[in-house]
Formats: sequence, structure tokens, C-alpha cells
Amino acid sequence: MHRAPARHDRCTLRARATALRDRVAFADVALTVPGAPAEPVAHATAGYAFPG
Repeated sequence: MHRAPARHDRCTLRARATALRDRVAFADVALTVPGAPAEPVAHATAGYAFPG
């Protein structure tokens, strides 16, 4: 039995969760800064569509 794929999946999910957290944090910062461009916020909120 080769268990590397399972570990890889777990790491991928963790990386996705971390990226999503970073995007959400960036969105929070962008929303609190007056005059911040709206495009990064749209990209950040699009991260919510991530499965899992």
C-alpha cells in the first residue's frame, strides 16, 4: 500500500485552506482601507467557491 497520495491530498487541502485564509485576510484589509481597489476583493471573495 502506497500512502503518499493520501498525505498529498491532506497537504493540498491544508494549502488550499491557508490560501483561502490569506485571501480572506487580504479581503478584510482591502475592505478596511479607504480607496482600496475593488478587484482584489472580488478575487478574494471568489475563494469562497473552493470545494471543501
